[in-house]
Amino acid sequence: MERDKRASLEIVEARRSRRRLRIAGMSMVGLVFGSMLGLAAFHSVLVQGQLRLDQFDTRIEQEQAREMQLRLQVAQLGAPARIMVAAGGQGMVSPDDRKFLASVIPGTVVPPPVIAKSTAKAKSTTAATFTSTASTAVATPTGAK
Repeated sequence: MERDKRASLEIVEARRSRRRLRIAGMSMVGLVFGSMLGLAAFHSVLVQGQLRLDQFDTRIEQEQAREMQLRLQVAQLGAPARIMVAAGGQGMVSPDDRKFLASVIPGTVVPPPVIAKSTAKAKSTTAATFTSTASTAVATPTGAK
């Protein structure tokens, strides 16, 4: 009778250890699967963020190109020769003499204004080219030297 008890005890212990191994194995598989699923979700969020950054970079480049075009347009519209032509087209005439004031830097002596006399040829020409020096600006009509 002792043999039967020992044999049954050994079989029960073997089943318990196999059951524990199965539980541990299934837990490990579940843990690995869960961590892989978490990594895939994290990677998805990361890729979406990178896509948004790429879209922002594209938009920034487009806006910088637009800014450059607008700056060029402002420079062209503000050109003195274009303003003179537009003024002449609206019936404005050039004065006989022009006074150009030098820019003033605080703390420096202010130079007197420079008077540029216009000639008869300059009156008939509506466009003028402007040259500037460090302290004064002088207007010279186109075609005159």
